[in-house]
Amino acid sequence: MPYPNDRDAARANLNALAYVLHDASRRAEEAATMISNSTSQGEQNQAIGAVIGLDATLDTALALFKAALALTARSLASAAGRK
Repeated sequence: MPYPNDRDAARANLNALAYVLHDASRRAEEAATMISNSTSQGEQNQAIGAVIGLDATLDTALALFKAALALTARSLASAAGRK
C-alpha cells in the first residue's frame, strides 16, 4: 500500500494538483505572450495551438482537487468516529 493513510494520499493529490495547475498556467502565459507578439494570423493560430488540450489538463486538475477533498473528508470522518 503506497499511502498509509488518507492524509498522505490527499497530500499526494494536492502536490499533483499544484504541478498540473503550474503547467496549465505556464502554457496559458506562453500563449498570451505569443498572441501579444504575433504579427500574422499564422502566429496567432500557433499561439492558440499552445493551449489546445488545456481543457483536458483542467479536467485532470478538477479530478485531483475532488479526490483530495474526498480523502480529507473521509480522514476527518474517520478521526471523528475514533473520538
